[in-house]
Amino acid sequence: MPEITMTMDELQQLIRQEAERAASGKHEKGVNADVAADFLGVSVDTLMAEAKAFRVPHVRLRSRYIFHIPTLERWMQEQGLRNAQGAGASGLKGA
Repeated sequence: MPEITMTMDELQQLIRQEAERAASGKHEKGVNADVAADFLGVSVDTLMAEAKAFRVPHVRLRSRYIFHIPTLERWMQEQGLRNAQGAGASGLKGA
């Protein structure tokens, strides 16, 4: 069997890619605020404040807030485009 060589950075990138690929199918139905906040890189408190103000896409089922990762990805891309165009996008502070 041939020897495989790669740097630590290459290995970490490969692990991240595999984790993202595995997670993408797992989150198709929706995730809780902890997972969504981690995905967005914000605190749960910030995410919940923005969701309650209807500035972040979510679904509310009774007292639960459900977030859809692919929808959050699209929302972040749209926010980035609005910011780049100077349209004064609404959404998470600093996003």
